[in-house]
Amino acid sequence: MMKDLYKKYFFWFFLGLSFLVLFSFVQNFPAKSFILSGDIYTPIFGKEFFTSSLFETEGRGFLWYGFFWLTDSLSLNHSITLSLYLTFFFLLSYGSFWWLARKFSPLASPFVLFAFSFLYAFNIFVGMLFISGKLFSPLGLLYSIFPFLVGGYWRFFQKPTLERALFFLLFFFIAGTAFIFPLVAVVIGVFFCLYTGVLWIFSSRKYSWKFVLKLLSLWLGVLLVNAYTLWSLCIRFFYGEGVLLPNSGGNQGVVLENAQEISSSLINAFRLIETHFSFFEGISFFGVFFILISFLPLVWIFFGWIVQKRQREKRIFWIFLTLFLCLSLLYTGLSGIGGFLYQKVFIFPEKNIFLTGEIFSLFLPFLGIFLGLLVSQFEHISRKTFAVSAIILSLSASPFFFSLYENNEKEERQSIVILEEDYVSLWRYNKEFLNDTDGSMAIFPYREEESSFEKNILPALLQREIISSHDPYFEKWSHTKTFSQSTENPQWITSLLGVSQTRYILWNKKSSNADSEKEEFLVSKKVLENILETKTFTLYRIADDFVFPLFFVSEKSFALVENPSRILALQEEMKKKYSTEIPYTKSFGKYMLFVDETYSGKDLIFARPFHPFWEAKFIQENESRETITHIRSLGLLNGWELPKFSGKAKVEIVFVPMKFFVVSLYITGIAVLCSILGKIGLYMKKKLYEK
Repeated sequence: MMKDLYKKYFFWFFLGLSFLVLFSFVQNFPAKSFILSGDIYTPIFGKEFFTSSLFETEGRGFLWYGFFWLTDSLSLNHSITLSLYLTFFFLLSYGSFWWLARKFSPLASPFVLFAFSFLYAFNIFVGMLFISGKLFSPLGLLYSIFPFLVGGYWRFFQKPTLERALFFLLFFFIAGTAFIFPLVAVVIGVFFCLYTGVLWIFSSRKYSWKFVLKLLSLWLGVLLVNAYTLWSLCIRFFYGEGVLLPNSGGNQGVVLENAQEISSSLINAFRLIETHFSFFEGISFFGVFFILISFLPLVWIFFGWIVQKRQREKRIFWIFLTLFLCLSLLYTGLSGIGGFLYQKVFIFPEKNIFLTGEIFSLFLPFLGIFLGLLVSQFEHISRKTFAVSAIILSLSASPFFFSLYENNEKEERQSIVILEEDYVSLWRYNKEFLNDTDGSMAIFPYREEESSFEKNILPALLQREIISSHDPYFEKWSHTKTFSQSTENPQWITSLLGVSQTRYILWNKKSSNADSEKEEFLVSKKVLENILETKTFTLYRIADDFVFPLFFVSEKSFALVENPSRILALQEEMKKKYSTEIPYTKSFGKYMLFVDETYSGKDLIFARPFHPFWEAKFIQENESRETITHIRSLGLLNGWELPKFSGKAKVEIVFVPMKFFVVSLYITGIAVLCSILGKIGLYMKKKLYEK
């Protein structure tokens, strides 16, 4: 009897796995394609720009980008890499939900387990494609292991053993990959606070100080296995999620405005459980069909509320229904009743790190599907009916996998971007001829709708900072938007860029005739040197006379004005006053400068766009150290006021989020290694005891 049951479990489990492997490889990712999702992308040249990507994510992207570093090191085709990642997502999502279902519903039939596990993996894939392709970001990995986290924490809460604690810690370490987004760390914290409170209220067990200490020890372990992300997150919390502009009077108004934009109705929280049927609106039959099945999750929850009988069923059902309702309320943002909570708890002046409404949607499909599974195990409920309804809901995603709706809208929602040959040429040229530390690059002329590609992939592709027309330190000079109409000497633009140590301009060939005339003028005056020509753009190098050194000192830090005619004059004035380039050494996230008394009392300028995370310490000959004041120099650069001193000294400039990255990475490594060894040791001890 038991043998036949295991055969059924084996059959249904591997049937689901086979389908998912098939569907993952049905997705045909073109060569030299990558997935662009907001400000996160899947790298093509993972090995080449692993370091720059790590620095860009302030260390939090270590595991995420490490995967692509590994596949690139193994010389795997990028389309194969995406298919492997998709397969990994499918199998992990399916397996984790199956494991959770077995723990909560040990008597569930194999068909029910297959149906709901398949629904979780299959429909969540399509659902995440609709959220700007976030499946292929670290959020997808968090989603796939989320059932392990929920089930692992439940098991520890019921019986806090070392084995269960180690299980939870290892999966929380994997969940830390999603902390590339600081908001996700906040939302995960909010979720587990709610989860703990709900478990505490609905659980029938008695609690003691011993249990509380074990629970606190578990969360201390969570901090240790994610130590490499925590320093950066603390800095983010201190400064706020965004880089604030000076004299802005705070950004609470902006925060509230952004919150309104992401506000959603409560019904949308339920609709996240199934696929969007908008693709089928052109076919009346399919449109009605998908509208009807979108109400299935609501029907599941309604039946659960009506027919629950046994005390244990009621307790578990209400634990997860309460979680679902609380997170749905948070997901609504500032709409309706949720507005009071957001304004009192999640909105702080200049701290928009708490603007999290959209991120709460990540948990709702899981909770909705899991509630359906729980209801299917109640007495007087037809399990087969629930399983079939889950399969129907899953199949609503099938057209996307069999390419029945190949159109531009689908590709846009998947955020698939093909790397054009021009950009491959640019990458090769940068790798072979350009010094990686040799200045920034500007995209010019200004365009109202700058492509997501240039905004996100170019910095990593070229391993250098890209000065964009949309960046706050550049957009401030509004005349860059009207470059074509300016009657001034066009050399002012190279002067403006040169002050920020921008050595290259990527000039789009789709520019206007007026732009082209100014381009020809700059080339004729030998201000710009053509170094690479493609069908899409021309890459220019700015003449050395217009480019300032990375570090220099000035008598005073004055702001550049908006009048183009003054920028050129101010640059000439500054050249007469600043010193020769200051000697320095560079390591990961840190510069060490060597200065003498000729720089005493002057302003030290770091020719990189202003960012509050840069910190400088003045080190005298006797090794005494003091933090010096960080200022916005020239209106767009980092600057520090050097104190009065004699003799020689050093200035240490550090990007604060990377300050303790190596140390925290060691802490994480040791904690994870101990967890793995502990888990193995407990398993071997258990096997020996059984013998």
